[in-house]
Amino acid sequence: MIRKFLSGFVLALCVEHTAFAKDTCPKDAPMFSESIAYQVITSWAQGLQYSRSANLESVAMNFVAKHYTRDAILLPTLSSKIRKGQNDILDYFYTTDSGKPHGFLVKHPKEITDNPTYVASAYCGSGDFAGYYTFLVQEDSKPTETLIKARFSILIQYRPHPRPAQFKIGNETIVIQRKPGWYIGAQHSSLIPKDH
Repeated sequence: MIRKFLSGFVLALCVEHTAFAKDTCPKDAPMFSESIAYQVITSWAQGLQYSRSANLESVAMNFVAKHYTRDAILLPTLSSKIRKGQNDILDYFYTTDSGKPHGFLVKHPKEITDNPTYVASAYCGSGDFAGYYTFLVQEDSKPTETLIKARFSILIQYRPHPRPAQFKIGNETIVIQRKPGWYIGAQHSSLIPKDH
């Protein structure tokens, strides 16, 4: 089994806005912003860290349901299988074939002095951003950890009336009611090519 630790983000921000002004967005589709991007990614990273010691049901409720839309798509870093929907995403983050990635807090871009790598586009009700993070990967048979650099892009969507999350755990179906808010609709993460 491989344990993966999300050890940090290297981020700098550049926001591209559409022609919409913040006050022209409808109430059920507020304008995406830099602060929302950091709230989402920070909460996501904290959720990964929490999943380190949590059971399957708790990870489903407090990490996957809290951060992903019900029909979200994940192209994960350390698996070739595309994960569609919350049950597939839960399987990637929890089961032993992939281990459990654990996150640390995101660094604010003002604290980063080199490699500006973060880009965000902001719209009414959605936004996207991209950057780099690093994983510490440790195989059970090896005493040392390996640093792996990866890149990500994430689409965030505002859901004024999010559908309840549904997870199949064993023979049970767990239904989780959710609050209006910003959720990850699509996420892609891949290893950085060695020649760059």
